[in-house]
Amino acid sequence: MRVEIRIAKKKDNAGLKALTREISMPGWVSMSYLREPDFFDSLAGQGNDGTVIVAENGSGEIIASGARSKCELYVNGMPIEIGYLCGLRSRKDGIPAKTVFRGYGKLKEIHTEKGDVPCYLTTIIAGNHRAEKVLTSGVAPLPVYKYTGSYETVAIPINRFRKNPRDKNIRRLKRGELPLLIEFLNREGSKKQFFPVISEAYLKRLKGLDAESFFAYFADGGIIGAAALWDQGGFKQHLVRGYRRDISIIRPLLNVALNVCGFRALPPPGEEVKELYLAFPCAANNNPEILKAIIATMLYEATFPAGGALKNNPLTTDAAEREYHFLCGAFHEKDPLLSALRAFRHFTYKSSIYLAYWDDGVEFVEKLDGRLSPYLELGTL
Repeated sequence: MRVEIRIAKKKDNAGLKALTREISMPGWVSMSYLREPDFFDSLAGQGNDGTVIVAENGSGEIIASGARSKCELYVNGMPIEIGYLCGLRSRKDGIPAKTVFRGYGKLKEIHTEKGDVPCYLTTIIAGNHRAEKVLTSGVAPLPVYKYTGSYETVAIPINRFRKNPRDKNIRRLKRGELPLLIEFLNREGSKKQFFPVISEAYLKRLKGLDAESFFAYFADGGIIGAAALWDQGGFKQHLVRGYRRDISIIRPLLNVALNVCGFRALPPPGEEVKELYLAFPCAANNNPEILKAIIATMLYEATFPAGGALKNNPLTTDAAEREYHFLCGAFHEKDPLLSALRAFRHFTYKSSIYLAYWDDGVEFVEKLDGRLSPYLELGTL
């Protein structure tokens, strides 16, 4: 069957959203990663100059997609624009490898024409052996995929019985303190590889995030730690498709136990898992104890969402359901701050981080300082 590879347009919104609904990620719970109400708006947090490449079959159906964008990040302590590759998706029956190669051929054309980034950050979910085998094969026109380490996502269940840590040094940021926060995040973030360059303009571009989303640890006359609670339910959602057979059988009893213990019940198929993202976490000298204290305060406040924080979520209609299941954060395996997330009862899932580049990016990649821990912003993936 004829397949056309092209750049997506606004008219493809419905087809792209249909593709996200069709695809489910396997595991003990299978989920679809939706982009409601507008697929293109959901890409705003991933950077500037976003381009979506689609594969369309002869019937006019979108059978695969992937996105390219760029963002100003710290590299070896200096601001530079780096690319992102994300959202590579195909129908559940899969697509031929040659279609993948043609898609990357289109990506290479765009890369060469724009000439604006030396390489791309991207991830592959652990266990996705087919994608890993194809994408790292080195077959032209694929870029080189250089493994950069494991990326560990930690999901901490929200518990309504969690005690208030009552740490007087930690509070939500006031709007007038934003310049102080930006200076702190840039100072500490520049010590990592690929941390976003923070500005007021950058933060304004991120839907669902504002100055008051940040919690800061104040000491010694300034900020020594900060992170934001980012609710992305207004443009990105995780919908439960089903459970592994053994979990499905015991789910009613398991939900009773979860309720008694203060946790939210596992939602039935067709309903959403509501998550908060730990965004832009930084601590002076990478001190995990500082971040751990901030997370403890966040987890308590997340138990009582003020004013229905999910009111703009298109999948949420009942105020009683505006509660969260998990706080999710992620770090590179070598980042000292990962231990702050692991200090709480949690679930984990892993991905592999890659730098993707063609011949024009070889020199740039070779000059990267390997002593700096790579950083990827979970909420922008």
